[in-house]
Amino acid sequence: MANQLTQCQVAGDVMSAKYDQQINCCPNGPLCNQPAGLSTALRTARITAQHQLGVPNAAGIYWEIKNELPVGWRCEWDDAQQSAHFAVITAIRPGAVTHVDVADPWYGWTNAALDDLRNGSYLPQGAPVDGRWHDTYFINRPNTPPLHLFGRRLLRAAGPRPRRGGR
Repeated sequence: MANQLTQCQVAGDVMSAKYDQQINCCPNGPLCNQPAGLSTALRTARITAQHQLGVPNAAGIYWEIKNELPVGWRCEWDDAQQSAHFAVITAIRPGAVTHVDVADPWYGWTNAALDDLRNGSYLPQGAPVDGRWHDTYFINRPNTPPLHLFGRRLLRAAGPRPRRGGR
């Protein structure tokens, strides 16, 4: 079994590079809760991704999940600070209302309507304001084991196979 990096290990590596000294973020180092770009964290974990503005269609998300490729996304919050953070889509259920499962580092596991994420109505339990899907990161992970987050394997696709031309 391949080594699995934890979120705090990646944060430690990112902060260590930023401050040019060894920073331990496991479990909660004082210098670790700071902004950093997802591209920096992915590079630290040796994962490449394609960045795209906006929200892909449901068929594109389904294709990624079906192929065990998580979909990273940047959530912009509707607050005075225009704050944001990153989360991961781990499952999709197409239907009259398409739902996705979200692994959110601040709010845990959430199920949301895809249209709510797209339209700025993402409001996981505990969030003070609504959030909107702003950027997408399609993960490129050839020849690597499945990703795990919070001790769970990330990906599940359910529902009918999408038509071609998803992304």
